[in-house]
Amino acid sequence: PAAVTRVAMSESVVRAKYFAQRRAQGDLERARHEYQRALSVDAKRAEAWAGLAGVHWLEISDGLRPRDANLPKVRDAAQRALAIDPDLAEAHLRLAQYLDAVGEPAAALAHKAKALELDPDNALLLGFLAACAAEAGRWDEAIVLQRRASAAEPLSLIAALNLAHFLFLAGRTDDAKAQFAKVRELDPTQPDEIGAFAQILESRYEPALGLVEAWPDSDARNHALAMIYHGLGRSKEAEEHLDRLKAAKTWDNNIRVAEVCAFIGRTDEAFRWLERSDSGSRDDAPRRLLFASPFLSSLHRDARWSRLAEVAPRERGVTR
Repeated sequence: PAAVTRVAMSESVVRAKYFAQRRAQGDLERARHEYQRALSVDAKRAEAWAGLAGVHWLEISDGLRPRDANLPKVRDAAQRALAIDPDLAEAHLRLAQYLDAVGEPAAALAHKAKALELDPDNALLLGFLAACAAEAGRWDEAIVLQRRASAAEPLSLIAALNLAHFLFLAGRTDDAKAQFAKVRELDPTQPDEIGAFAQILESRYEPALGLVEAWPDSDARNHALAMIYHGLGRSKEAEEHLDRLKAAKTWDNNIRVAEVCAFIGRTDEAFRWLERSDSGSRDDAPRRLLFASPFLSSLHRDARWSRLAEVAPRERGVTR
């Protein structure tokens, strides 16, 4: 019956959104499958097309799919959504991501402005605005916006996790730890990067090692272990994990490598990796980490840091 079919289609969209927000291993593939399943029932479901555009984008960001292969998929899915529903804010935002990525910031800004006009309380939009504020160093504003994003999507693991990281980068470590406790409520398996980073910065390497060793293999694990093993004087193991991190293809890889190099005193190498983060191959490097990371603070006295800091992050958000 048609009613049963509609219920099944709606269930697929809800499941897809949940998987895309949770982002555990394999979740993006699950989300893509569920969105495609919904569209096989009704190809005019604009929400599903917008969601699929988001999955294609996240696959690029997480290094799961080649950028050049997936960017057209982001564009096509977002355009399909807007052809069906020109007033869908998420579709405007996904098309804006594509336009930013291909070097059309003015067109991207127009779509972001339209999304703001259509749905000012949209969680994705609030996350965009928060990231823009963070990139510009406006941490209080970024935290307020990210809190709103998390409140709008209380089951979104990524929104909650981003808030924890914003608090940490703003120097509010205790607040970051409290926020991470809420992250663990949503996903008890989520590696505690906030706790590990705090221990590393306090030179509490043994307890940090006990925490990080249990994490699944990932960039985050290699990142933390490279610094922990260096702090423990276990140079060979530190190098092994740094080499694994260098070989990774994920979007924030250059910043992570630079953080490790700065932490272990390899200033020249740290700057080489930071300069790579500004290259055309890394349009989406999280510049907020560059300017706020406590692991890069040792570089601030170097003249090269001032030159990097003079290159203002490209504004990608929408002024309110």
